[in-house]
Amino acid sequence: MKIANPIYDVVFKYLMEDAKVAKLILSALTQLEIVELEFHPQEFIANVDTESLDDENWLSRFKVYRLDFIAKVLSKDGEERLVIIEIQKSKVFTTPLRFRIYLGNQLINKNHFLEVENNGKRFKAGLPIISIYFLGETINDSFDGVPVIRIRKEIINGYTGDRLFVEDHFINSLYHEGIIVNIPALKKNRRDEIEILLSIFDQENKDSNQHIMNVNEVDFPEKYRPVVKRLQSAVQAPDIESYMRMEDVFQAEMDAFYDALKEANLQLEKADLQRQEADLKRQESDRQKQEAVRKQEAAVVLLVNSGIDKALISETLQISIDSINQIVERHAE
Repeated sequence: MKIANPIYDVVFKYLMEDAKVAKLILSALTQLEIVELEFHPQEFIANVDTESLDDENWLSRFKVYRLDFIAKVLSKDGEERLVIIEIQKSKVFTTPLRFRIYLGNQLINKNHFLEVENNGKRFKAGLPIISIYFLGETINDSFDGVPVIRIRKEIINGYTGDRLFVEDHFINSLYHEGIIVNIPALKKNRRDEIEILLSIFDQENKDSNQHIMNVNEVDFPEKYRPVVKRLQSAVQAPDIESYMRMEDVFQAEMDAFYDALKEANLQLEKADLQRQEADLKRQESDRQKQEAVRKQEAAVVLLVNSGIDKALISETLQISIDSINQIVERHAE
């Protein structure tokens, strides 16, 4: 079965626009019940038709699609949580700053607060957040072979070190859990239903056309087959292919920019190193000159104190008698 490659932003958007599919994916990852979905694309691909690809200015109008997908999930104790999903695959965006800014916007969003009661007092508290990131590049070699990385928060007694199993609105408003889907580690890992589901992102399944992937529908549990079918339908969806081609061009431009920036930084570092080496050489040259002067002055003083005629010293050391007198005066002080 041929499916569209979901590592592309436009395909991932198409996939998650289907509420049933989104619930299946989120439920599998969070292991929580999905009760409500809110889909709000924060940044999106500009509406550029296929013909405009020949327009050299189209790239300046192209924006990276960033998924702003908020889901409310219900935990076993009945608590509501927010789920944030991002997909990341460009090496130029590996800095966590982009994710911090995005997460910060979610933390202060007034729509993400609810009234709670504690010790007879009612106040507004932020909904807890579970950040979910799909990363197309390995963030650390230590995670090689680990497709799903779960970040848990723990509440610890500072004195005893014991873990406190308590839910608190204040703590949940400020500290959050996270899930990272390490796409490169999905290769050949099919050990449970979650890894089987996430195999739709495994780039080892790419066709000769990297926009298309080959999977076998029967390899997926029945409940997850709507996900596969949704990606199958994306192959024929209008404009999907053209948008993927635009992403390829944009990605190539960004990679080229990143490589050029990296090369420029290397050149700056090299130039800085050369300056440092030149400074060290100048310092060493100055030190040697100072040492030569010191030795010459010591020799002059020694010869004068030994009663050697100053005219003979001047002729031998190629130094004026006035300079000899100045040296003797300095050392006499």
